[in-house]
Amino acid sequence: LDGFLLNLLSRESGSGKTTVLHAINSIYGRPKELLMSPKDTYNFRMQRLGTLQNLCGTIDEITNMPPEQMSNQVYDVTSGKGKNRMKSQENAERLNHTKWALPIVTTSNSSVRDKIASLKSTYDGEMMRLMEFRIDLTDNIPKEKAAEIFGALYENYGHAADIYCSYLVQNRDKCIELVRKVQYKLDNDIGFQSRERFWSAQAACNIAGGLIAQSLGLHDYDMQKVYQWAVE
Repeated sequence: LDGFLLNLLSRESGSGKTTVLHAINSIYGRPKELLMSPKDTYNFRMQRLGTLQNLCGTIDEITNMPPEQMSNQVYDVTSGKGKNRMKSQENAERLNHTKWALPIVTTSNSSVRDKIASLKSTYDGEMMRLMEFRIDLTDNIPKEKAAEIFGALYENYGHAADIYCSYLVQNRDKCIELVRKVQYKLDNDIGFQSRERFWSAQAACNIAGGLIAQSLGLHDYDMQKVYQWAVE
């Protein structure tokens, strides 16, 4: 598989969904500068995916994106490559270097599923390539503490990727095998079928990535609890 899309949905402001995107970006770069938006042209977003290649892409507030463009976005992310084009002065193809295999995480105030469903009567193809998760308002972190934690994202970033990506490159086969083992366990525990392969791959990549990052001392999350939450 060449890509999948996760949309974080919250109808209320202040739920922290944009902060999640900043946290993702901070792993390998400056959080705000890496954040895409629907104001960017569609071709720019596709070019950015080709630049990222395997790093997670983020698009904030796609609520006002037209349903047809939303549908195209879901399909194009999972296609793994940008448009093929012809050379302007001769009857020949241009080399297409805009290729990727990555996750995209987006945010919205309304359901992407509902928007796509309003566009066409048969939409199962898009729905199986898209996972949508609702984020509710919470007070489990005091406002002052949240500002202290997440405010640090804008001054401390890019450190984790150097450690994490170096390990992936040096242990490629071992990491691929871990993803496969996690996916096999997920498929059995959840009962995933072939039509749910994008959901299965998305969950497996996240759990395996979490286990690798934990082994490198990048976080101390309880991955067993994360896995159980994902299954439920």
